[in-house]
Amino acid sequence: MSAPFCVTGSFWTSRSGAAAWGTFIQPLTAGAWRQLTTSPYVAIKLLNESYRNDTDAVRLLEAEARKSQALAHPNITTVYDFDRDKADVFIVMEQLNGVGLDRRIGRALGKPLPLGECARILRGTCAGLSHAHSRGVVHSDLKPGNIFLLTDGTIKLLISAWRQRQAPVRTIRSGIA
Repeated sequence: MSAPFCVTGSFWTSRSGAAAWGTFIQPLTAGAWRQLTTSPYVAIKLLNESYRNDTDAVRLLEAEARKSQALAHPNITTVYDFDRDKADVFIVMEQLNGVGLDRRIGRALGKPLPLGECARILRGTCAGLSHAHSRGVVHSDLKPGNIFLLTDGTIKLLISAWRQRQAPVRTIRSGIA
């Protein structure tokens, strides 16, 4: 384990993953701090240094967090808070244990996933999207890397590009008679 570091007065383990905009880190509980073993309950999405002074990036991360907070649903990652500590900008969210759909597909080595697993993934994904859509929000970056398969079988949509749905687009039908 790497040496713990401090964000807003709490001790955290080393960074546990990275995304384009930020890094995920795991916290130490009081007991874990005493035993120097990790027992994560939440994850932190920490904005990368290259984006910290970018007001648009900070604004987008905060908007992402606020929209996710308003979308409480079993198939959408739970966001607890958005905060800043000096130069650090971060989201506090639920810790997810499992694997991204992109990695699960990669592990299949070109073979199709079992039909039951595909059905479970689709049900969870559609339930989360349906919930968001019913609140006027769309996920504008839906891809296997933003769908997470928890070890307990739950499917979670990762917080990413949540956007307010635009006014309905009028569809003009054309066809061949």
